[in-house]
Amino acid sequence: MPQGRLSSEVRRVYSEMEEWLAIRRRVLVEGVSKREILRETGLHWQTLEKILEHSSPPGYRLQEPRERPKLGPFLPRIHQILKDDREMPRKQRHTAKRIFERLCTETFWEGMIRAFAFFGGVPRRITFDNEGILVAEVLGAHGRKVTRGFLELQSHYLFEEHFCRVYRANEKGVVEGTVRYARLNFFVPVPQVCDLEELNAAVRQRCAEDLQRTLRGKGMSKAELLEEDRAMFLPLPAAPFDACRKVSTFANSLSLVRFDRNDYSVPVRYAHHPVVVKGYVQRVELCHKEQLIATHGRWRIGTFPRTSPCCGDAWRPKGPARGRGSTSASCACWRPTPCATWSVPWHAACGRGL
Repeated sequence: MPQGRLSSEVRRVYSEMEEWLAIRRRVLVEGVSKREILRETGLHWQTLEKILEHSSPPGYRLQEPRERPKLGPFLPRIHQILKDDREMPRKQRHTAKRIFERLCTETFWEGMIRAFAFFGGVPRRITFDNEGILVAEVLGAHGRKVTRGFLELQSHYLFEEHFCRVYRANEKGVVEGTVRYARLNFFVPVPQVCDLEELNAAVRQRCAEDLQRTLRGKGMSKAELLEEDRAMFLPLPAAPFDACRKVSTFANSLSLVRFDRNDYSVPVRYAHHPVVVKGYVQRVELCHKEQLIATHGRWRIGTFPRTSPCCGDAWRPKGPARGRGSTSASCACWRPTPCATWSVPWHAACGRGL
């Protein structure tokens, strides 16, 4: 194969999640040999190993940060200027629709991960509705252009997708019936819980109890039928899918990191350092060089408490900043104190965390 064509093939595999998924599925599910894949695609064997190891393209990873002898001393000031510029008017700002789509994708990921864990395996073929977070474009009766978020999940678990036909509600009647049963039996009366995690735990317990029920026309319980299905499931990956949105940024001079128009604190020694933010459904993790340095609850715009237990009326959410919907939080006795087990902002006056 000519060198130019080889380079083109490698770039195409790296840029197209469909190619990445197809190669992983052929080797890991269908049992096609690595040698056959190398012969067909012309990939380097190290590239193939990387595809099989990672469920999505990992990108280039520096072992050590590059030296910047001339620009280095000015980087803190440059990053601060760029941060200040974010508060200025700009054309490419997230709309409410785009924020909603991102939150739905994260919730979908989390739901699928928990479902696979509950089943103890991955069904080989899963039927989906044509939701916008899964399908970017409907191409005829059976063709679908799926979203990158869906492809990343699929590449990790390697299931085969099947989408219902548009305006064919009869294709998902069993699903609608199951939802109706769960609503009437698990949510009547309305569960009395403190938070979403307690509600999820209660519903999961009810689902486990429901496995002992025998369906009409079936000679076995749902638990026994599930065991039969598990024999055909794909095994769970060694590690679950990392269901988060990742953003590379920098901590500013106040040891704060901006994410989704909120500020999250890190230990002061990481000021002006590069940080990777991982935004999960209910928490935010901040990492430096693949090391977890801080964890916070996931703040949403307008969700800050009115007062702090230790500061009372001194607690004030700062927002919206300059009328642009930005929010952060502080109180009279807050200061970013570094400690060995840093996880939340620390109150210096009373020694209590937020």
